[in-house]
Amino acid sequence: MFTTPSVTEMIQLKERVTSAKTFEDFLNILGEPDERYGAITHDPQQKQIHGMRDVKRGLRYSSLAETLIMDVQEYEDGEVIFFFSGKLIPKGSA
Repeated sequence: MFTTPSVTEMIQLKERVTSAKTFEDFLNILGEPDERYGAITHDPQQKQIHGMRDVKRGLRYSSLAETLIMDVQEYEDGEVIFFFSGKLIPKGSA
């Protein structure tokens, strides 16, 4: 099971990164992430069929908020996006 991300926390984090345009902007605003990850590649045929793009690099922030994880990803074309997901609820905590 996962937490349901708090709307308030999502709004607060979105407001913090409003001016971020580049991967480095996110790093400067949010600081060092809890985790960095490298490329995520997809099969060329799947990319073409589903319009997927490879991820060049990513940042994962799991300690910025109580109910959510924030990921920042830079795609192969240079576009930078961010998204939220729930945190894993440890067994016995629910």
